[in-house]
Amino acid sequence: MRRTPLIAVAVVTTLLVYVIARGLPGAARIWTTILVAVLPPLSVAQARALAHIELPSRMALYIQTMVSLWLLAAATAAVGFVSDIGPRELGLLAIPLAPTLVWTGALTLGGIGLMLIAHRLGVRESPTLARLLPRTSAERLAFLGVSVTAGVCEELVFRGFLVPAITVAVGAPVVAAVIAAAVFGLLHAYQGFSGALRAALLGAMLSVVLLATGSIVPAILAHTMIDVVGGYWIGPRLVRRNGA
Repeated sequence: MRRTPLIAVAVVTTLLVYVIARGLPGAARIWTTILVAVLPPLSVAQARALAHIELPSRMALYIQTMVSLWLLAAATAAVGFVSDIGPRELGLLAIPLAPTLVWTGALTLGGIGLMLIAHRLGVRESPTLARLLPRTSAERLAFLGVSVTAGVCEELVFRGFLVPAITVAVGAPVVAAVIAAAVFGLLHAYQGFSGALRAALLGAMLSVVLLATGSIVPAILAHTMIDVVGGYWIGPRLVRRNGA
């Protein structure tokens, strides 16, 4: 997609989302619009640019990723605070241990299953994703930090905040979860089409526990473990097979 059509799509989508989200408090309305209509086109444009530039070191990328995600989560928490959306409404709700373990295990297996299915189908991973996988012991330790950061921050933003916010706008939690999952997938455009699709499916899967229990805690735990397994074991196998 060329730059001009991408900008036009972003402008139209921004106006549309802002109008639809009129039932939200002001700050939450603006933040929802940014998450749904502004960040995805930027992510797609960034993914296209990454194919033509020299990436910094993996450690630098890991640090940049962690800082960016924590800032995104902090902004979401701040929007929640000024919009009178508390931790409980953001899904930061403890549920009994047994359901937590069951949900976490099921979601983790589901996420790993998506990666294994991709492996079976011969899906090629993007060179950018291959570049991000850890190689050394120090990088693996840093990648663990990235995994925890992604688990906490992405679940808070794209499940805890965005799903309920879109639900207010469209009136249907399942539709909201699908839209939030699509946004989540587009933000992983650097992984190529297959990686973005896999991220969207994972986002939809992780939304199930929120819709069922009102909590994102199992999703946080599962998301972290899925990223660790993917980064340490499954991802490198896919890349070696693809010769990426």
